[in-house]
Amino acid sequence: MDTILLRQFLNHFCDHKRDDKRFCFILGAGASRESGIRTGGELAAEWFAELKDDLFKDNQGLFEEWVREKKIDENDLAKSYPEVFDKRFYVDKEDGFAFLAEEMAGKEPSYGYSVLAQILAGTPNKVVITTNFDSLTEDALFIYTNTKPLVVVHESLANYIKPLTGRPVIVKIHRDLFFSPVNDETGTDKLSEAFVNGLTEVFNCYTPVVIGYGGNDGSLMGFLEKIEKISGGIYWCYRTEDKLSDRVKKLIEKHKGKVVPIAGFDALMAQLNDCLKYKRLDETLVEIAKKRADEYKTQYERLHESADPDTKKALEEMVARSPHDWWYYELQVLTESDTDKRKTIYEDGMRACPDSYELMYNYAGFLSDICHDYDRAEKLYKRTLEINPKQVNILNSYALFLKNIRHDYDRAEEFYKRALEIDSKNANILGNYAIFLSFIRHDYDRAEEFYKRALEIDPQNANILGNYAILLSSVCHDYDRAEELYKRTLEIDPKRTNALGSYALFLYTVRHDYDRAEEFYKRALEIDPKQANVLSCYAGFVSDIRHDYDRAEELYKHALEADSQDANILGNYAKLLIAKGNDLSQVDLIINQALELNQKPQSDLVLELCFYRYAVLWEKYPDALRQVESLLALGVFSPRWRLDDVINRAKALGHPDINKLEALAKQIAEPKPITN
Repeated sequence: MDTILLRQFLNHFCDHKRDDKRFCFILGAGASRESGIRTGGELAAEWFAELKDDLFKDNQGLFEEWVREKKIDENDLAKSYPEVFDKRFYVDKEDGFAFLAEEMAGKEPSYGYSVLAQILAGTPNKVVITTNFDSLTEDALFIYTNTKPLVVVHESLANYIKPLTGRPVIVKIHRDLFFSPVNDETGTDKLSEAFVNGLTEVFNCYTPVVIGYGGNDGSLMGFLEKIEKISGGIYWCYRTEDKLSDRVKKLIEKHKGKVVPIAGFDALMAQLNDCLKYKRLDETLVEIAKKRADEYKTQYERLHESADPDTKKALEEMVARSPHDWWYYELQVLTESDTDKRKTIYEDGMRACPDSYELMYNYAGFLSDICHDYDRAEKLYKRTLEINPKQVNILNSYALFLKNIRHDYDRAEEFYKRALEIDSKNANILGNYAIFLSFIRHDYDRAEEFYKRALEIDPQNANILGNYAILLSSVCHDYDRAEELYKRTLEIDPKRTNALGSYALFLYTVRHDYDRAEEFYKRALEIDPKQANVLSCYAGFVSDIRHDYDRAEELYKHALEADSQDANILGNYAKLLIAKGNDLSQVDLIINQALELNQKPQSDLVLELCFYRYAVLWEKYPDALRQVESLLALGVFSPRWRLDDVINRAKALGHPDINKLEALAKQIAEPKPITN
C-alpha cells in the first residue's frame, strides 16, 4: 500500500496541466463530524449502551446472544452501525429517523465545506458521493456560491447522474434523511442496480478522493471492490489517529491507490484552499445576505405601495409586531403621506437608532429632496460616511448631492471615483458618473465609455439607456442609435416619465414628428401630471409648434407649482412671456429669478437668458451682447433651441440690430460637433 505526503496530493490535485483530470469526492460520516454531527460509530456506541444498560438490562442473555449472532465487536461499533440501529429502533424505525433528524437539526457546514463548495462550483471536479444523510454539501453550495446542485437522494433518480454535467452532482447512496434513509443491515449491504450503473459511469471519468469514510458498509464498499477500474486510481485520506481496516487496504491496493494521512476534513480543505488560491468568504457572505435582505425589503415596499387596503393592513401589522429597528421607522415613513409627520418619524427613529447609517442615509435623502434642508442633509451624509466609509450607495448619493445641490464638481467627482474604486462594476454608479462626465466635464468620449461599461453590466437598465440616448442625440448626433435606445428604454419601462419626455423631445426637435411627440408628452403626464421637467418641455412644444400660448402658460405654471426653484423652467417661462407680448418688467423679473437660482455661470441657460436680455431689454442691459458673445466663444450653445418668437418680439420693439440678433440665434441653436 502506497502512502504519500499530503503536500504531494495537494500538488497533484491542483496541477492544471491536464484538461481531462477530474476528481470526485467520497464523503463519509467523518467529514460531517466537524459540523457537529456525530459519526456512525459514536451513535452506535450510544445506542449499544442503551440496549445493554436499559432495554435489555433484565435479559442480558438475550442481549449477549444477539451480540454473538451479529458478530458485534464492542471495540469497533462503527462496523456494526446498521445492526445496532436495527436493534435499537426495532419497534418503530421512524423513531430512529426522528433521532437522526434531531441530531442534524440546526447544524451548519463547517469551514471545510466552504472550500468544497467552491471546488464543486468553480472547477471540473463536480461530483460528491456520500453515505451521509445530512445536507451539508448542498447547504454549503447555496450559502457560499449560490449554485444549485443536482441532488440524487434516491435510487429512482440515479438515471440523472451525468458525470460531465456543468452542474455539481451530489449522490446520496443511502438516500436522504427525508427520503426513507437506508439505515438497516439489509439496505446498507448492497448497492441498488441503478446506483451501480450511474457510479460506474462516474468512475470512468473521475478519480475518487475519499474523506471520512471507514468502508464499513456493504453497499458502497462492495461496489468499489467489484468495479474493475477506476480512472486514476483512488486517494484514501484518513486521520493519522485512525486505523485502516484490512478490507480498505486491499481495496486501495487493488486500484493502485494512494493513502494520504490528514489531520481532519477541515484541515485538508484549508490546505486545498491555499493550494487553489481561494480568498476569504466572509465579505462575500455579508454581501449575499445583504442582497437578500435588500431584495426582501424592496419586495415589501413594492407590495405595500400597490396593495389593496386589507393587504396593506396585514403588512403594517406585521411591521408593528417586529423589532423597532431602523427599517421599522423607514416603513412607518412609507405609510405616511404628510411631510411633517414623516419628518417626526425620522427624528424618532434617529433617537431610537442613533448609529444606524441606513436610517441616516434615508433621512438625508428626505431632507434634501423633500424638505430642501441641504445643510442638515449634508451633515447626515457625512455622518453616514464616518460610520460606513465604504458604502458605495452613500458615496454615490453624496456625489449626486455635491453635483446637483452644492455644485462642487471636484468633490463630487472625488466621491464618484471613491465609489468606483470599491465597486467598479456597479452599473448605477457608472451611469451616474457618465452623466457627470457628459454634462459637467463635457468629456463626451469618456462619458460614452462609462455608459458602455454600465450597459455591459446591466443591459436592461432603463435609466442608463435613456441617458445614453440623450448623449447620442444631443452631442454625438447619432440619431438612429439614440432612437433605438429610447425605444429599448420604453420597452423595459413603458411608464418611465423621464424617458417618455426625453423621447418626445427627440421626436419634436430631431425627427420633427410633432404628432408623435405630443402623444408621448401626454403619455408621460398621464402617468405623472406633476413631473415638472416634462410639463416645461411640453409647454415649450405647445408654444413653439402649436403656438397655443395660453395653454403653454398654463403648463409652465403647473411646472412651477411642482418645482418653483427650477431655473430652467423659469428661463423657458420668460421666453414664453416674451413671445406672448407680456410686460417686459415681468419678463425681467423672471429672468433675474432664473439667474439667481442658476448655479452654472457658463451654461446654455445663462446663454439663453443673456440673449433674451439683448433681444428685448437691450437698453437696460447694454452688456448683454458681450456676455452672449463671450459664452459662445467658450463653446456654450443650446442646440435646436427655437428663438423665432423672441426675434419677432425684438423686431416689434424696434431692436437696433436685427441682423446681429438673427446671426446670434443661429449660432446658439446650431448643433456643434463633439470637441474634447
